[in-house]
Amino acid sequence: MLVIRNIILISFLLNVLVGYTQQKEFNFIVTVDNTLKDVYIDSFIITNKENRSETINVNYVVGELSIDNEGYQKLISNNVIRIDLTVRYMTLCRDNTETFNYKIEGFKLPWLIKGSYFVLNLYDTNNRKYRKIYNPLPEKEFTFDYDWSEGSMRRVQKKLTREQKRCNK
Repeated sequence: MLVIRNIILISFLLNVLVGYTQQKEFNFIVTVDNTLKDVYIDSFIITNKENRSETINVNYVVGELSIDNEGYQKLISNNVIRIDLTVRYMTLCRDNTETFNYKIEGFKLPWLIKGSYFVLNLYDTNNRKYRKIYNPLPEKEFTFDYDWSEGSMRRVQKKLTREQKRCNK
């Protein structure tokens, strides 16, 4: 009886160890139109030197992005020539759900692995408020800027926001 129980216990532990995948975790925040709510990161799309694309799924909870170890190894491979990040934002108005998809083309790997945090701010230029402030990226309907532990990037604005005007006095 003891031998059978030990065999079952060992089998269970081996299954748990095999099933457990190491995760790489990063301090990562995405806002869309200055909100954190209903923002989802779906995946990274990598393109290799043979011009083949592959999707690397990620898990995103506000403040943390995690990638399984296999996906992370693919992401940091020397064979990768381009990384795109896909972000989805959903709004709910009464019974109508609207989904917006954003693709950050040319995502830079150091943004993820070099610094201690990364905050990506997306602005939908179909939204009247942001259309007055920002120009969209070429052939897109949005723009973005970011804050990173290693620096920041801000887009040239058409005009200042109220907050910026208030702070510049």
